[in-house]
Amino acid sequence: MNCLRADIRKAQDYILECMERELEKEHQSSMFNAVWFYPKIGAFLYADFPVTHEVIYPLIENKTLVYKGVERHQDELMPKYVLNERT
Repeated sequence: MNCLRADIRKAQDYILECMERELEKEHQSSMFNAVWFYPKIGAFLYADFPVTHEVIYPLIENKTLVYKGVERHQDELMPKYVLNERT
């Protein structure tokens, strides 16, 4: 069980680091500066790859990621989550 938690933490750290680096760029990509929820498959996406809810949901719950509304991504309407400016 501790190994699973460590893997989840590594995945969270990786996603947050990538998002922070993307925010430093002049021209940002919504593929890398946000996490999307894709309702058709019931999964979160980061960099257009599915990410388990065990990785993303704790970041939403502790307000590291915050809801920014519904936007079009991959030609679909999806809820968008971004880094909280206060973290």
